Amino acid sequence: MEQYEKINSELEEQLLFITQETQCFIKQSELSVPICINALDKIKKRVKSTPFKSLKDEILFFKHLKPKISSKLIYYVQIFNIETRKPLGTNEQQKKYLSRQLKKLNHFVEENLEFHQYYRSASVFLDEKYFIRGKADLHLILNNGFYNYDSNFNTSHDHMVALIMANDRLTIYIRDEINKIENQNNSPNHEQRNSPKCSWTDSKTYLVELIYALHAIGAFENGKADIKEIATTFQKVFNIDLGNYYHAYIEIRNRKSGRTKFLSLLQEALTKKMDEQDGR
Repeated sequence: MEQYEKINSELEEQLLFITQETQCFIKQSELSVPICINALDKIKKRVKSTPFKSLKDEILFFKHLKPKISSKLIYYVQIFNIETRKPLGTNEQQKKYLSRQLKKLNHFVEENLEFHQYYRSASVFLDEKYFIRGKADLHLILNNGFYNYDSNFNTSHDHMVALIMANDRLTIYIRDEINKIENQNNSPNHEQRNSPKCSWTDSKTYLVELIYALHAIGAFENGKADIKEIATTFQKVFNIDLGNYYHAYIEIRNRKSGRTKFLSLLQEALTKKMDEQDGR
């Protein structure tokens, strides 16, 4: 299991580097998809060469570990499809297009509601049917493409978990894009011209870390402001596009050490400055 977690951690580091290098979603996808495929190939070879020690390990792999990686591939393929098919028309046309994509994701939940509820509720009573190879029950199969699968590397529902995970991220991405359009529509030109400019020039990941920290202590609106409101405000004030800041937060959470790296740097820098001013 540790080897699979290591492969996933390495993948997330590579993907994070890509998101820091380019804010273009299409370019991110083009660079990310081959890396995700390579990671899947690695775990596939290991699964075929190294038997699981127990049914518990097999369930853990197909219910949690494999979907972590395969969901990333699904996500970036979908991002590429959405972005390359986005109309070049008005803001309203783009908003309608994105809203249709959001409806498709909601439709997926409705079509697979029973399993969706099972997974969301962290149920386990059907795990041996859903996440053990060779245990497929025709009455429980939800995907009509089930017949086209590798019996050594797939169970009846691990791909469904990956779709749920990918769709969660896609939902956030689409809502963020819709929110950007609405902010553009609600921002008078004179406000944009007269607003003071102070651009954020440090790492975007650092700013995301700061935003989530401020949200965690309830620093805005007596703790009632949500992440989207805070992130939107910071993007506007500091003249920056944070892109998929929820994805950046996931990467921060998955750091094996120094998860609050920027906050630690802030504390060290401010303490040093005060000590210097105090002549220490």
